[in-house]
Amino acid sequence: MNKEWKFDWLTSWNEIWHSSFLNQWENWLAGSAGAHVFFTPELVRAWVETYRQFRSVEPRFLIARREGETVFFPLVYERRGWKDAWQNVIVPAGHPDFDYQDPVTIWRNGSAADFWPQMLRETQRLWGKSCDVFLMKGLRETSLAGTNGCCTEETAPWIDLSGIRSFDAFMNLLGKKLRQDIRYQIRRLEKSGELVLRRFQPHETVAAQESLGEFLRVRRERWPDADILPDLFNAVIARALPSGLLHYSELQHNGIPVSWVFGFVYRRRFYYYVPTFRQEMTRYSPGKIHIAMLVEEAIQSGLEVFDLLRGDEPYKRQWTDRRCILYSLSRQQQGLKPALTTAWQEMLRPRIVSAKKKFARR
Repeated sequence: MNKEWKFDWLTSWNEIWHSSFLNQWENWLAGSAGAHVFFTPELVRAWVETYRQFRSVEPRFLIARREGETVFFPLVYERRGWKDAWQNVIVPAGHPDFDYQDPVTIWRNGSAADFWPQMLRETQRLWGKSCDVFLMKGLRETSLAGTNGCCTEETAPWIDLSGIRSFDAFMNLLGKKLRQDIRYQIRRLEKSGELVLRRFQPHETVAAQESLGEFLRVRRERWPDADILPDLFNAVIARALPSGLLHYSELQHNGIPVSWVFGFVYRRRFYYYVPTFRQEMTRYSPGKIHIAMLVEEAIQSGLEVFDLLRGDEPYKRQWTDRRCILYSLSRQQQGLKPALTTAWQEMLRPRIVSAKKKFARR
């Protein structure tokens, strides 16, 4: 078999959003054993439509082929602003908002370790003169096939639901302290009113977007420094709720939302993407209750994985000891400009951003 890959690039949004290409895109996803939700057309398009409002985002969608094998990688070329020292970068669509960024792969025999070096050379040949940095994060080990030059980035905990036939069986696998706390807090809340998990259905786009304002307000109160783009959440609701990809739910107590989860369901996997809960309800552990109810739904629906996504926060360790290691892969041009850019990003910019935040809080 010829070991050289043939690379094609799509650089027109009109071509990418055409129905014929979208059908091909879906076919690649269906044929890929490791496809994740973040490179579905709905989520990629929601991200692109959001960022094109205030940033130059051009497609560099890569299709690599050789006999019996295909790699589809939705990359974008961005001209960034002062915060990023006016860099020109090539990154996966969804960067940095989406957790996984490994390409859609259809391997013939296991995986293809030679794809990455050939892809990087081709990217450098075509776009090296106009691009300062080629950066990928959130690469899962299954896509890398022993690639050299990768750095361990972080981990993504996940709960294995395969083989679990009931919620009681799942609860018995948890630590005693967590199990008792969940049951105790549910009893406390149910004594003082009705406790309901309200999930927005595919036809409830308007209601979901109306709920979003309170969800984002509460999240900003808990994490004021977190980067949140309300337009991205609105776009995801518009694109992904009608198709059934988006899971958006509220845990309501006496009709009042006390916890929210913005997630996805794709290929027998639940993605626990962005949660939040009211600070004043902390003593009732609404976040734990919400997760427990979602796991119960996942088991009833026959899902096999509850993915807590990237970040090894302490609360995730209570639910599972399984981890997916995530890697990053980057190539940066040499010379004075990249050196100055690195100095700006690592030393000067953090100080300026910190000073602006302190001033804004006064």
